[in-house]
Amino acid sequence: MKNLVRIIAFVMGIASANAQIEYEQLKLKDGTKVAFMVGEADENGSQACFYLPANMRISVKNNLPEFSFLSYRQDSLSPVQGGIMHLLLTWGLDEQQEAEFQRLLTQKDSTLQLAGAYPIVSAAGLMISSNHPVAKILRESMSGSGQVPLLPNDRMAASFRFNAEQANRMIEAIENNENLEEVRFRFNFEPKGFNLVWKTEISLGQILSTAKKCPPCIR
Repeated sequence: MKNLVRIIAFVMGIASANAQIEYEQLKLKDGTKVAFMVGEADENGSQACFYLPANMRISVKNNLPEFSFLSYRQDSLSPVQGGIMHLLLTWGLDEQQEAEFQRLLTQKDSTLQLAGAYPIVSAAGLMISSNHPVAKILRESMSGSGQVPLLPNDRMAASFRFNAEQANRMIEAIENNENLEEVRFRFNFEPKGFNLVWKTEISLGQILSTAKKCPPCIR
């Protein structure tokens, strides 16, 4: 198994104190990389597996991405005066990914059983990285964001309010399919029992790729 890292940690409820925990990584067919830890075997020989935060994405409701970008103007002939962008972000494996992940675990070792996401005790606010001009606009225009979810598939809202110059730059980037993979939205987590930061992220390019499947989401 690639990327095997052995760590010593005190993790109450996951393994006995001073137990050696395996941290491994599997790759799903959609390209999602999932790191996980294996607990101690129970009396039946089964070993519980807990995955670390992965699969940051736009939330989807009723098969539609929870994303909107709206530019506004005085009338249809007037120049753009500004814009707003709103999105809901989440993380965690969906049902299909969990089923696939369990199959991969079973192929590795029939005693491994997926038990859910590894406990998270805290998380920093939403971060937007990169020196790309669009990343700078997003950092400057963020008007509000909720708390980073500690549980998988919970959601966090983020809102942006653009002035005329910023809105036009965003429209240009979206319409020209500009390479926005380097503009990264990131969650930083603190897993229970570990003095480390675990990161999961998504690019603006990935967000827009999903959003463009919903024409009313971008106006």
